[in-house]
Amino acid sequence: MKRIHAILAVAACSAVVTGVALAQQTEQPRPQQQQATALSPGDKLFVDAAFDINQGEILLGKLAQEKGTTAAVKQYGARMEKDHTAALDDLRDIAHKDGFALPAQVSAAQRTAYDDMSKLSGTAFDSAYLDHMKTGHMQAISKFANEAQTGQNPDLKNYASSLLAVLHMHETLVQEDLQHQGAAPSQGAPQH
Repeated sequence: MKRIHAILAVAACSAVVTGVALAQQTEQPRPQQQQATALSPGDKLFVDAAFDINQGEILLGKLAQEKGTTAAVKQYGARMEKDHTAALDDLRDIAHKDGFALPAQVSAAQRTAYDDMSKLSGTAFDSAYLDHMKTGHMQAISKFANEAQTGQNPDLKNYASSLLAVLHMHETLVQEDLQHQGAAPSQGAPQH
């Protein structure tokens, strides 16, 4: 009987030691696991803004395709969805490569803009959407140009630089092409 108790005690100790060793292994970072990159405060602000801009444009682009009254607004919405989905995918790739996290959701301002526009219809929707696109792209260009010039993370600087041409093209489309097709933004609509 003493022999059985001794065997059980050794087995119990062995199980405890094995459990502790396994727990220690899971707490230690794996050699292949990428360590998180610390972003400068400016880069972090840019990442949050770039995520928000891209995700907001995707959501509003889908809404424009559903609610737009002109072919121009629907086509512009489809373009925003496509281009900003690609831009968001690129940002996700950089975040994965460099080991930093993206925001979990869009900002309250983007949610409010979406909610406000989803309540509109007809030409009121077209006008509000185009006004938002005009203002939004001017702000986006400013943020991306700032990151391209002053960013600390080389991948984010290149990302910002590469997207400036696309953002300028979006701004031109909303200011010129859509205006010529009779879907001009109004001058006094509230901005989000």
